[in-house]
Amino acid sequence: MIDKKGWISIHRKLQKHWLWQDKPFSQGQAWIDILLECNHEKRQVAIKNIVLVANRGESLNSLQTWSKRFGWNISATWRFLKKLQKAENIDMVSETVTTRLTVCNYDTYQIRRNADETQMKRKRNASEMQAKTNNKIISKQVKNYSDTILQIVRNFYNEKSKQTPLVKSYEFLADKQKNDSCDTIDKLNRIDKIPFDTIRAVVMRSIKDEFWQNQILSLRGLRTRSKNKEMKFTNAYASLLSDYRPAAPKKELIAYRYDCPSCEKEYHPREFIETEAWNCYRCTEPGCQKIELAGGGNIGYELIYVEEIYKDIS
Repeated sequence: MIDKKGWISIHRKLQKHWLWQDKPFSQGQAWIDILLECNHEKRQVAIKNIVLVANRGESLNSLQTWSKRFGWNISATWRFLKKLQKAENIDMVSETVTTRLTVCNYDTYQIRRNADETQMKRKRNASEMQAKTNNKIISKQVKNYSDTILQIVRNFYNEKSKQTPLVKSYEFLADKQKNDSCDTIDKLNRIDKIPFDTIRAVVMRSIKDEFWQNQILSLRGLRTRSKNKEMKFTNAYASLLSDYRPAAPKKELIAYRYDCPSCEKEYHPREFIETEAWNCYRCTEPGCQKIELAGGGNIGYELIYVEEIYKDIS
């Protein structure tokens, strides 16, 4: 699999290993199983006397086949595949007798080894050479952060320097301290998911707070852990902005979503119904009336429960 730290190749023999046969799968196992199950080259597949062509990165397994492979029920399998489709990891198209599943950006996961390894090695060598050449120059420059981050850092140090003579204003800070402070603010927002408005409020209120004015002299240490294993920023937030926590949005359940596993049409009934025996919702599309009844006639496919639908009423 590909990531920023490199990749490993996984042989399809893994699917025959006794550990892989232990069911049910986790979602991670199911995702890897999809990658292993998809074709690595174009080939023809015969299903119920119909010949279909499966291209590289595609599978023609049915929903029932995937369900059996994962060790899940059909409803859970359908929800998982729709989740992957929504995240643009896969795409699904209904065929006459099965479902065509395509892994998006398949070549990202199955690199053609020799050509790509050579190219990656060349890029790495070139990057390392460039890094060595420009190392001294880069270390002296302030990195390119957003205006919001620069404004928070600049305002904090300019105000803090007026109150505490030992703290320099932004103009006189070393580039490393500017970079470290901006990097901390960036990570509080990007990694810790703290809004910039909250970060700004905490650091600016700390300047005049009797306790925190001596605890936060620099922004670089806001993500360090205290004795209670919480970040310094979290502790400051609890003390300075505890009364500013937003209320959870109010939601009203208005319907349930069901999907047809054949034509993928969505239904939004207002009641939830257990899918046992014939006590279930069924597709009303003319092309889906394929299930024969013992007494004659046909009915549509059983709909699969997907999710609850809410309306924001806050």
